[in-house]
Amino acid sequence: FERCNSLTDLDVSNFNTDKVESMAFMFQNCSSLSSLNLSNFDTSNVVDMSSMFSGCRSLRTLNMQNAVFNATNYSYMFNGSSGLTITVKDEVARSWIQDKLGSNGTAVIGSI
Repeated sequence: FERCNSLTDLDVSNFNTDKVESMAFMFQNCSSLSSLNLSNFDTSNVVDMSSMFSGCRSLRTLNMQNAVFNATNYSYMFNGSSGLTITVKDEVARSWIQDKLGSNGTAVIGSI
């Protein structure tokens, strides 16, 4: 979906991601996307999330409620983001995401 500038809505709820190892650049520069539900994504084998949401200037809500964060490369994951709220499943995931987000947003446990 990289550089899909005009994309405002995206339904990836039925994607099978259990064997995916890299999600690098997956949504990079999807600058019109404001909300994204990745709650069904299985990220347990993902090691590269670099620039995954980089340049997503309009993204405000991101649901990663079932994600497991084992990535070893997450550079620039949220570069260019601001005001982003990410939903995660527990305190471990919240802490991991908040560290990557920095001042670009907030990670919360539960549903948004």
